[in-house]
Amino acid sequence: MITEKELEKNNWTVVPEGVWFGVDFAESHKVNVLDVLTDLLDLDTDAEGYNFVICAYKKQENEE
Repeated sequence: MITEKELEKNNWTVVPEGVWFGVDFAESHKVNVLDVLTDLLDLDTDAEGYNFVICAYKKQENEE
């Protein structure tokens, strides 16, 4: 299990409250996930790029 302390020790920036975003398959070609995360996390756009640790996901079922 990855801990917050371990992440910080390895120079990761921990997002204390986390962020939520979702993308469905039908619309995924229209969404740039890095743009969404840049807005949510106020990332530095002068950076060459970013790495992320994803710690959870939940399958979205059809609501028919």
